Amino acid sequence: MRFNPQIAKKGFNKLYTEVLKSSLSEKTWKNILFIFTKIEDDEHWADYRQVANFLAQTGFESMWAYAPVKEVRAKPGTKLYDIQNKYWSTSYFGRGILQITWRANYEKMSKYVGFDLVKNPDLALNPEVSYILAAKGMQLGLYTGKKLDDYIKGNKCDYFNSRRIVNGLDNAKEIAHYSKCIEVVLKAALIQEPQWSDASTSSSDETFLVADTQTGSGTTTTEIT
Repeated sequence: MRFNPQIAKKGFNKLYTEVLKSSLSEKTWKNILFIFTKIEDDEHWADYRQVANFLAQTGFESMWAYAPVKEVRAKPGTKLYDIQNKYWSTSYFGRGILQITWRANYEKMSKYVGFDLVKNPDLALNPEVSYILAAKGMQLGLYTGKKLDDYIKGNKCDYFNSRRIVNGLDNAKEIAHYSKCIEVVLKAALIQEPQWSDASTSSSDETFLVADTQTGSGTTTTEIT
């Protein structure tokens, strides 16, 4: 599956400006291009809606930098701090573009990347390794037991519940919205025809709704031309 980089960049610029209220830096764009090259070489990507959801979830989890990140220690006294206490001292805290935590998960993921992540957990911060972890994790259901095919395949496209692949329904509404926006970008930039009937696409043309996902207000329509 291949995407035209010029058209994709134009669409991502609109996404960052109109939806994320930010700007697309050259560094971030290079990170996105890197992911595109990995997707092009990965035969498991056959549906650009799955790619859209993958880019929405990895974008959200990496604070839209599309680069591996290391988990930050929470403030003492918070619920997250108490949860982190269970694994923080083991050094198996979150790493990656979709962070993995706990020794058992580092061990499980090792066989999919071909490296010993238990011995060297910082390998999860390598962009190549991090992509494999995120892609295989979502394609095969390695994070929560839920996988992309469970929610996005053929006539089925449930961006809201696809959040369960990574983290329950945490921020599911926002990520569903981002998925729809990115779907439009990818549809416009797609070079290779998708392996599914587009009668079920959630976006019938090259437009997407730009909404304030925090308040649900200020909805406008943006066209990629």
